[in-house]
Amino acid sequence: MYYSLPTLIGVLPKKYLQHFALFVEAMYILLGDNISREDLEVAENLLDGFYKNFEQFYGILTCNSCFFFHQDNKLYIYM
Repeated sequence: MYYSLPTLIGVLPKKYLQHFALFVEAMYILLGDNISREDLEVAENLLDGFYKNFEQFYGILTCNSCFFFHQDNKLYIYM
């Protein structure tokens, strides 16, 4: 997923690429081997920014997209 951003330059309009970058960065953090509480907060803020405008960019939310909304919250249980 991390390498999707450079490959999408010139393919996606800039506003979509910047929006998608929020999701990519959050997933990069959440998939890390060592995640601190601070990392988790950064990922949560990135996901909040992504989902705030999700419907505007991509249309109606689906069950699959809702699944990612709650993944960062589950990590707090284990920290």
